[in-house]
Amino acid sequence: MCHSWRFHFAAAQAVLLLTATASAANPTESEAQFQLARSLLNSEGQKRDPARAFELMKQAAASGHADAEGALGYFYAAGVATARDDAEAVRWFRKGAEKGSTKSQFNLGRMLLAGRGVTQDKAQAFEWISRAAEQKLPDAMHALGEAVYLGSHGQEKDRRRAAELLRAAADADHSEAQNTLGVLLRDTAKSLAETAEAEQWFRRAARRKHTKAQSNLGHLLIAAAERERRVEGISSLLHASEQNEITAVRTLEEILEKTPPDIVAEARRLATEEKASAVSTR
Repeated sequence: MCHSWRFHFAAAQAVLLLTATASAANPTESEAQFQLARSLLNSEGQKRDPARAFELMKQAAASGHADAEGALGYFYAAGVATARDDAEAVRWFRKGAEKGSTKSQFNLGRMLLAGRGVTQDKAQAFEWISRAAEQKLPDAMHALGEAVYLGSHGQEKDRRRAAELLRAAADADHSEAQNTLGVLLRDTAKSLAETAEAEQWFRRAARRKHTKAQSNLGHLLIAAAERERRVEGISSLLHASEQNEITAVRTLEEILEKTPPDIVAEARRLATEEKASAVSTR
């Protein structure tokens, strides 16, 4: 499964609007600053201005805007428009987290878990991640759900609780959670219905170009007796292998020479058509 314990700090993926919990001196002005900063950070081309976004976010944070405080931590953690400073990032994440900013709570937990800018503390990390999960933040529900499923990072292993957390995040269209839920259902399935549900979650994530889900879906389908499913399975593995997903690459090396040429050719045509369709709908 794709390991999820990395920070998603790329500007294009920065979702900085969370819960408006600030008690600012001028909430209307600070909210406007926050929203404009967010827009300038996430825009593309000439409209994107990280330096201006950073200045505006500092102004909003100085007014006590909780989400802006947490968002300011992002700039320092990622080194956007300023030098990377993990300790300063932790300071701002903590400010926002203590005021109830959900993403701040999650990011503070991540910093504590990784020991970035602060002494590593897994127990405290999951206290903050759990708070964010309680507020239904998909990233947090996935992180906690995966840890509970694996019994990692000091979390007690609990399949039922893990499935509940992962399903909530998956229902919110979190592709990583969709893939992880698929893995959980596939690996612990006690019925054909659970295996079928695993396939559906892999499909949902694969449609969003989740590489590991493409690989997982492919491996599930190539074992089928039906020609159509085998073709689709090879096609899915081809998509994953193009992104250098190692299990897909190895599986294709093993099966392509043993698979009838007409099935392989059909799978390659399907993969090409799917790529062309994806480009045309952008």
